[in-house]
Amino acid sequence: MSNFACKGDVLTFFEKENRPFSVIDVCNALKNYGKTGISRALDDLVEEGSIKEKAYGKQKVYVYDQNKLPSFDENKIKKMEVQNANLSVELTEEQKKLKSVNEELKRVTSSLTKEEAEKELTQVKEKLKEIETEVKALKAKGPGITKADLKSVSENHTKMINEWKKRKRIAMNIVDAVAESYPSSKKQLMVDENCTCFNWKGRPRTEWVGECWSAAYAPLGVTGVSKQVIKMNICQKHAAIPETMGCISK
Repeated sequence: MSNFACKGDVLTFFEKENRPFSVIDVCNALKNYGKTGISRALDDLVEEGSIKEKAYGKQKVYVYDQNKLPSFDENKIKKMEVQNANLSVELTEEQKKLKSVNEELKRVTSSLTKEEAEKELTQVKEKLKEIETEVKALKAKGPGITKADLKSVSENHTKMINEWKKRKRIAMNIVDAVAESYPSSKKQLMVDENCTCFNWKGRPRTEWVGECWSAAYAPLGVTGVSKQVIKMNICQKHAAIPETMGCISK
């Protein structure tokens, strides 16, 4: 291709882009021309004054002559700025509408369909019918417990559990005191003396008696010890009430 055509295309490229370029940048943009032809065209355009050249060390940068660009009308620029502001406001409003529509779409898609709602309603009705039948059968067995009775039983149950915990702590303190000087472990002491730690939860109504014989006090150097009887009476609701009986004779 001729140097004239290359110059024309290079000049058009700089005028259109209107920003600085190096020779490599122009070659990458105008692949129809070689580097030699583009370099020659740039030198000619610089000599003619169509583009400006600026050297940065060994590298040269070229830019279109800004004096050759048409002057801008200030009124037109202000008008465009107003239009830009109006478009920005309009864009914001449209974005809000889009967000609202997306939220509504999400709500609708996450809701049950008519068929799913009808199926779930049928299941609920069947479950309700089963419960009503069960309630009816329970009522037919006789009068139920009143709220006052239920409250009284619950309060007594709590009271007995607290009492059980207090008395159990007292009983276990006795066992701990003996275990301090016992030649074996506390666990072995309770096995030897047939005295096991009682756990009331889940146990049936019964009576358990554990005995700590006076022999358990021998390592303490205490003589004339009467046996300790830790008696645990289990109340209703599986709450155990221990009673510590007996004493250490001095």
